[in-house]
Amino acid sequence: LSSSSSNGVSPLILGRDEAYIGVLVDDLVTRGTSEPYRMFTSRAEYRISLRADNADMRLTRKAHEFGLLGDDVDGRMAAFEGREDQIHKHI
Repeated sequence: LSSSSSNGVSPLILGRDEAYIGVLVDDLVTRGTSEPYRMFTSRAEYRISLRADNADMRLTRKAHEFGLLGDDVDGRMAAFEGREDQIHKHI
């Protein structure tokens, strides 16, 4: 966080609707804790969409925006999304 702010880059912030780490951080910041924190998936109101099988679709674009992935991954992701759109049109 400190290195990104000194470089003029906005920090990577994952919300409650994007990742379980967003739930964890939000809970710790807004609710606090008096005991060791346990990550219960039941605390995540978006737990239906926060699945391991769709993590790449949820997080790859954001990772690329922050320079965490190369252009080759972005190209493969765009091709995958194109094929996925075609499948949805046929359904």
